Amino acid sequence: MKVDQGRIPEFLRARPEVPGHTEIFLRDAMSLTENIGEDLEHLISALDWLVRSQQVTGTGGFAAGYSFQDGWLPPYPETTGYIIPTLWDAYARLSNEQYHDAAIKAADWEIDIQMDNGAVQAGYWGVDPQGFWKDDRIPASFNTGQVMQGWNRTFIETREKKYLDASCHAAEYLLRYIDEEGIFQEGLSPGPTNFIRSYYTRAAHALAWTGQLAEKDSYLASAKRHLDWVLTCQHKNGWFENANFLLNKPPLTHTMAYTAEGLFDAGVLLKDDRYAAASFHHADQAMHACERRGLFLPATLDSKWKSMEKFSCLPGNAQFAGLWLRHGMRVEDLCLINAGLKMVDWLKGIQSLDNPNDGIRDGIGGSWPIDGGYSIFRHLSWAAKYFIDAVMLSMDAKEGLKTGV
Repeated sequence: MKVDQGRIPEFLRARPEVPGHTEIFLRDAMSLTENIGEDLEHLISALDWLVRSQQVTGTGGFAAGYSFQDGWLPPYPETTGYIIPTLWDAYARLSNEQYHDAAIKAADWEIDIQMDNGAVQAGYWGVDPQGFWKDDRIPASFNTGQVMQGWNRTFIETREKKYLDASCHAAEYLLRYIDEEGIFQEGLSPGPTNFIRSYYTRAAHALAWTGQLAEKDSYLASAKRHLDWVLTCQHKNGWFENANFLLNKPPLTHTMAYTAEGLFDAGVLLKDDRYAAASFHHADQAMHACERRGLFLPATLDSKWKSMEKFSCLPGNAQFAGLWLRHGMRVEDLCLINAGLKMVDWLKGIQSLDNPNDGIRDGIGGSWPIDGGYSIFRHLSWAAKYFIDAVMLSMDAKEGLKTGV
């Protein structure tokens, strides 16, 4: 099979001489896959990658990822925040103290770098070698909510008040930026050009969670206001408006899944079936769109669940695998469970367990193929996080199918 010559110039800027780079490019360019092992093998390998990504930064933060062009990237406060609950889940499952220690170290680092106004900054902690993040320490509501997820879970695991205090300080920041309609009008992350954002449901869930833990009704009321507004953004076919990064462009599966995740988690937390049902409708339609493409989930999907894209956004794939499994197990929907299990296996097939490069080995890329249109030539910490979540859910689903639960 020949490689499209039009793809070569971009790859030549991605240091093809570095061990491991050419192997991944050629594998994806020729639509080849890796050997698929048992869930546990892939799970531990991805966790190993995450631990390495923390160790290389010299902080408690996890590197944003590994770039073919620049090597390991700086720590990323936003994704470090929501990696923390994944580590606690892995610790509960595997009893490996390494995951416990990594979660504590990350949560403490997030406290150390919390801004005076309670917010968490946008972008990397340090200089972005590719210049996407150019501004210094801009507070960001979405990022703040993701770190609150980590603090809340660490508070539950340790009962140390400093974590809940940090989350409450962050919550006070969020309260200032949700308007009466329920829209986050300020504190928006720079970069995306769409200034009305429904995927902030994940921040609203964090706010509601903090409200429950701290018994703060104002947090709960503001969170519900945003979540209720997002419900008005849902079309009859399950698709959400305003889930896109870029104005007048269809949303990535990554942000579509963010929207559905926030609603699902909030629905479970608040025992509000409206939120969970909206998430289910969205996830179910995404499954059908994926199946129509032969279990290929395109990176973007328009309001009719159509796409011309020929690449996948891998964090979005892993997120939807998790959503299909969570919803499937919750309502005993075998179609959703089956789709989730198949997607996990597909992702296992693009996780390289024997690549010589420790930035690539055991990790998950941003795109498939690796030079697709999302975070090209990079392996991402948030892709690894969502893959780990999906593999653990896959293990739970398989156990449930065995026992008939």
